[in-house]
Amino acid sequence: VDLIGQFGVGFYSAFMVADKITLVTRRAGSDSAVRWVSTGAGTYTIDDDQRLTAGTTITLDLKPADKENGLPDFCDEFEIEQVVKKYSDFIAYPILMKKEVHKTVGEGKEAKTETTVEEVTLNSMKPIWTRNKNDVKDEEYNEFYKHLSHDWEDPLKVINYRAEGRIEYQALLYLPHRAPFDLYYTSFKGGLQLYVKKVLILERAEELLPRYLRFVRGVVESSDLPLNISRETMQDSALVQKLGDVITKRFLKFLDSEAKDNAEKYSEFYAQFSRFIKEGVITDSKHREALAKLLRFE
Repeated sequence: VDLIGQFGVGFYSAFMVADKITLVTRRAGSDSAVRWVSTGAGTYTIDDDQRLTAGTTITLDLKPADKENGLPDFCDEFEIEQVVKKYSDFIAYPILMKKEVHKTVGEGKEAKTETTVEEVTLNSMKPIWTRNKNDVKDEEYNEFYKHLSHDWEDPLKVINYRAEGRIEYQALLYLPHRAPFDLYYTSFKGGLQLYVKKVLILERAEELLPRYLRFVRGVVESSDLPLNISRETMQDSALVQKLGDVITKRFLKFLDSEAKDNAEKYSEFYAQFSRFIKEGVITDSKHREALAKLLRFE
C-alpha cells in the first residue's frame, strides 16, 4: 500500500495512456514478491509473485496510438526520449533505455554496418538552478533561458536564489531583454515552470506570480509541495499562495535593488516593461507600495 501511494501520481498519468498496469515488487530481505494489477476502473488485484531480485517492475499495456486525438505512439524511441526530457530531465537518478546503435565497421568495399543494443541515459540529472552560482557560466544560464522562452536573445538579467525557512524553495528567474510581441494580448499566458523534487509538475504555473509580472520567465522548485498537485488544487492551496507571495516580494525587492545599484540596466528594463509596473500599482494593493518605488517619470 505504501508503494502504491508513492507511485500514485505516475499511475494516474499512466492510465491516460495504458489499458492495464502491472506492478511486481519485492522488498529487500524478502523471499517473495507481490503483484498488483489494475485496469484503472476503480478496482485492483494483489497476489503473490516471484522476482529474482529486490526492486520494482512496472509494466504498461499501452493503448493503441491515436495521433488524431492526441495519443502518440509511446513505443516510439523518439517519443519516449521527448517525454523524459520534458518531465524528468532533472531527476537525480538515471533513466535508462535500451537503443539500437548502428556503427560502420571497416572501410571501402569491406565496410559494413553493425547493429548493437546499448543502454543509454536519457536525462541530464543536472538542474541548473540547484548548482552553485559560481559553478554556472553565463553561457549556461543563457542557453537554459532560450530553452525555456524560445527567445533568440540573451536575457537582460538572471536572478538565482534559494530560500529556507517556513517555505523552502529554489528559483531561477529571467528578465527578457525586450517584451515579446504578444505580451500585451489577453491570450498571452505567463507563469513559471513548477518542479517538485526535480519532477516537472506544471509547464506554466500562473499562480506563482501576479498577472502583471507575466513577462518573467524561469523555474521554481519546492519540496514542500506534494507531487500530486494540479492546476485545480493549486488555486485553493494556501501553501501555493504563500509561496507565490514570497516569490513576488523577493522579485520586487530585486528590482528595487537593481534600480538603486544599476540604474542603467534598470532603465533598459523600464523602457520595455514600465506599463506592467503601472498595471501592478493599479491592481495589486498588497504590493502597491513596493511597486510605486519602481516608477520613473521624466
